[in-house]
Amino acid sequence: MIGFFPDPYPDELLYSICARFQNLVQYSNSELLVQELFGIRHARAVVGLPSHLGHLVATIPSGHRYTVDRLIDEATLLPFYSPFLPPDRVRSVREQMGGSGSNIHCHIGISSTIRSPAYLQFCPLCAVKDKEQLGERYWHRLHQVPGVEVCPTHAVFLEKSSVCPRTQINPYNFISAEQAIQVTSWRLLDLSDPCHEKLLKLAYDAAWLLKQHGLVFSLQSIRDRYMYLLPERGLATYSGRVHQGQLLKAFKNSYPLDLLQLLQSELDEEIRANWLCRLVWHSQGSHHPLHHLLLIHFLGHTAETFFKLPSEFKPFGEGPWSCLNPVCKHFRKAQIQECKINYNSRDGMPLGIFSCKCGFVYSSNDFDQSTTGDFRVSTVKSYGPLWESVLKELWENSSLSLQEIGHRLGVGRTKVKNYAIALQLSFPRLGPTRQTQIGAQQQHRLAKKQLNVPNRLEIYRNEWLSLLNENPDASRTSLRRQADHIYGWLRRRDSEWLEAHLPQPRKNNGSRSVDWESRDVQLAKAVRQSAIRLKSATGCLVKITKRAISKDINQIGVIQNYLNKLPLTAQALNEVVETREEYVVRYTRWAVECLELHDTKIKCPRCESDQISKNGWQGRKQNHICQECNFQFVESGFGKGYSSETRKHCLNLHVNGLGFRAIERMTGVKNNTVARWIKQATTPLPEAPE
Repeated sequence: MIGFFPDPYPDELLYSICARFQNLVQYSNSELLVQELFGIRHARAVVGLPSHLGHLVATIPSGHRYTVDRLIDEATLLPFYSPFLPPDRVRSVREQMGGSGSNIHCHIGISSTIRSPAYLQFCPLCAVKDKEQLGERYWHRLHQVPGVEVCPTHAVFLEKSSVCPRTQINPYNFISAEQAIQVTSWRLLDLSDPCHEKLLKLAYDAAWLLKQHGLVFSLQSIRDRYMYLLPERGLATYSGRVHQGQLLKAFKNSYPLDLLQLLQSELDEEIRANWLCRLVWHSQGSHHPLHHLLLIHFLGHTAETFFKLPSEFKPFGEGPWSCLNPVCKHFRKAQIQECKINYNSRDGMPLGIFSCKCGFVYSSNDFDQSTTGDFRVSTVKSYGPLWESVLKELWENSSLSLQEIGHRLGVGRTKVKNYAIALQLSFPRLGPTRQTQIGAQQQHRLAKKQLNVPNRLEIYRNEWLSLLNENPDASRTSLRRQADHIYGWLRRRDSEWLEAHLPQPRKNNGSRSVDWESRDVQLAKAVRQSAIRLKSATGCLVKITKRAISKDINQIGVIQNYLNKLPLTAQALNEVVETREEYVVRYTRWAVECLELHDTKIKCPRCESDQISKNGWQGRKQNHICQECNFQFVESGFGKGYSSETRKHCLNLHVNGLGFRAIERMTGVKNNTVARWIKQATTPLPEAPE
């Protein structure tokens, strides 16, 4: 058990708390710190989703306010991901973070095309404020979220530090913000720039998500919300069919290409299953929260308002609904408990079907009135036995005219007469002023309704064939719109014949085949530029591999799966990928530069002055004293009595393949001293100020 552990600052990352603890305790070896805090000697210093938190909580002395759940909710990035993951996966990830989980990012199952920031980021104004109010700087959790490029508090761009947590060299080291951050200036946002405004909105939403504890939804409920919002913009039907071409066009008009590239979220229209289409096609599989936020903002919502939307689309509101049968005792009373929803075959609009116990069944597409429950009847499916019995009674009452009967039944006089014919009521009917006769047109309609199904089948088939002959170039949709009733009747009763007498389906022109030749030229050029960029990058050394280049140009899937279609790209990769010998040469030069920086970059942790003098040794650590403020501090140094030339010689022997004991036999320098030099020489250091 450790003697103490720092209390967290607002929105402080667990990585930052551990780094401040390391500065206070001054461990001689970062692996010892990891062993004591997390119970395993080789646990990496993870930024976003750490594990072994149960051991950390058990190690802290009693009386603290830490729990595993509190650490996860307030000091890690899991709350940013949780709302967009299946609930069972969120529970599993929380268990792994509390226990001995590994590769938690892989277990989450989100897109690998969006990488976490390679270097820890900070807001210059937040750093100044923290220094003034708290006496030290710290790493803010929000600033490390993928896709967050600005500080929502101060409306400035985030800056990259020199700390690269993903380095393979000394991955157990926690580097504090106080050590790494050097504030020089800041870059203000231009709020009149739409791109800057969108970046600010993303940061606001990321901050809101991090503050939500236990915000978990099913993937289906998230897609249901999308299918509630997309039809309002004409980008999908209410039945769930997405107009992919229109969606892609509108989305790319809303987000400029350079902004999508900055957010690692480019859209390739030549690939039909791009991330935007997969996001709205189905609810299977997880997607990166940044992709969700981009779509949510495009649909006119923030994360907060989006998750407040109803999880289930109910266009006609909550029941019960009113019975609209004028002769029912429940007329205009909320009596109907169930609403069946169909979708119009022409425009995909929702159609509600309401059935009362009295037998009255009606449909309505007037879902805009769902808040009042007072719908406009589109079609009466069935008037029911109660309505028909009342019609029979009124029909026999000769003192009532057809208009009066229709008024009592809620229909017109023609509807009364047609139903009387269908119910085979007595004709002619004696009314108060005149007799009601069956006209020639009504006799024809009645005769048509009395046709048996085989005769009607032949009639509808002939009418459909005539329509095909008159419109030889028409599409299926066009023919259906011209004769919807015939199409519907044949679809229900003679679907095989109808399918055989339909024009061939037309291919969707919205998705184009991939032009591999053009893409090959572009990728080959990008591969060579990436190799140059990676070699000239400052900070952690990156070996030029196919994987590193693929990640840098954000084309992992294409290069991994389709390299056989990209001969120029394959040739470019063979030319620029480093062999082990080439990497060792470059590594040696870089490591020697790091070694020289260690001799010149010591600064006072209190006043940051470089006027430092040595003040004796404490064990294997060099004591220093600041000439400006007389502050004494300890920093790990190289062994006494060895020159810089000796250290560089040992380093060169190591990178050429010699082990520590072999170097000891050749140079006489103790193997543990050589190991300490190698570790210090290859630790990433802050860049020198300009």
